[in-house]
Amino acid sequence: MDNICFVIMPFGIGFDDLYEKVYVPAIQSQGLSPLRADEIYDNQPIIRDITQSIHHAKVILADVTGRNPNVNYELGIAHALKKEVILLTAEAKDVPSDYRHLRYLQYNRMDVDWNQTLSQELQATLKQVLSRLSHSDKTIPSTAPRQSAVLNVPAEAEDNENWSPEETRAISKAEALGMQLQTASLWLDCMGCRVLLTSQHASLCKLHAAIACLLNERVRALSHDLPKGHTLQMRRMDFGDAAPHTFFVDYLYDASVLPLYTQRELIRHLSTELCTQTFAPQIRYLEEHWDQAPRKEEPDPYDSPDHLPQERTPICFRQDFYVADIKRIFYNRFRGDHFYQIDGLLPTSLLKEEPVSGENHWLADWDQKEARCKVGDTVRFKVHKIYDLKDYTHTSNARNISFSQLEVVSNSSEHAL
Repeated sequence: MDNICFVIMPFGIGFDDLYEKVYVPAIQSQGLSPLRADEIYDNQPIIRDITQSIHHAKVILADVTGRNPNVNYELGIAHALKKEVILLTAEAKDVPSDYRHLRYLQYNRMDVDWNQTLSQELQATLKQVLSRLSHSDKTIPSTAPRQSAVLNVPAEAEDNENWSPEETRAISKAEALGMQLQTASLWLDCMGCRVLLTSQHASLCKLHAAIACLLNERVRALSHDLPKGHTLQMRRMDFGDAAPHTFFVDYLYDASVLPLYTQRELIRHLSTELCTQTFAPQIRYLEEHWDQAPRKEEPDPYDSPDHLPQERTPICFRQDFYVADIKRIFYNRFRGDHFYQIDGLLPTSLLKEEPVSGENHWLADWDQKEARCKVGDTVRFKVHKIYDLKDYTHTSNARNISFSQLEVVSNSSEHAL
């Protein structure tokens, strides 16, 4: 466990100042290093970076103001990993219903000295949490080496006959689709999809298999609607101690085309809640050469719950527009320019060269003081000009892109596709 406080919160005007002027000093005063998702500089998929950062952090600070879906998703990861979480919000109604039994710090920007009050309360809470963690480490020593629950905990298939009506319907529907249970160790095979048990306290059961079967059917239905050269495959499902549980989906596309849908579009479409349990997909893109020999892979490319092999995220293209998710926004206050980092890279056919390690692309909205979109939105646009690689104060290995006809296809809270 690292001496880090990972901060989960929205980005943008108002929140960035809150992070820099209140949260960072309060965290540092307790001997912790603050870290936010936009401060992670790596070429891995962002969700993998976030998951690893949450896993290694000593404390999680989560500002749920505005019911941001990305914040709620990352909060679910922290909850599933049983991390120490400090909740903050400007509005009590923004606290997710699953967490309202927990204490939270509430602030009101209209109050006098609200920022000082919030800082003092946060410091006191951090101090109490760190004291409890320190006491726990001293009083409950671990003499045995840490072992992987995935590899060392035996599991048996169990059927619980006390299903709710909703669970019974899910099982019946899955059986009608041809669900077959083949349990082996901690794995369960369901219609070509592997189900993994990652909890030490749960057991593989018919309900888990049914949910995997129904999610698999949902992925297949979407794949059926894709044109030639595109296909989706559900590869694995992980059941942990708490929601959100994860299922892994591959988007395979021929080398002669670009993907049609972005990660966030697919996540919005495939994310679902079945039998009161929330399931979140993780998407990876794989370029195929279907006119050549098929790709050779290891028997299980997902060899651990934290490992998701990922090729470089490509930009998408449909209806004569490039389509991308907005990953980060930078505003140059001195010039009045907005820059939007897209989650993905333009194709080499446009770049005229292979991208370098860590390269990132930004839609340059010069002389535009008002933001046209926000982090998590999916936008479409046409490319006018691609500029040379350059290092800036807010990023390095960046290319600016001049564009036209920018339009938000779906925002961070909308259902896509």
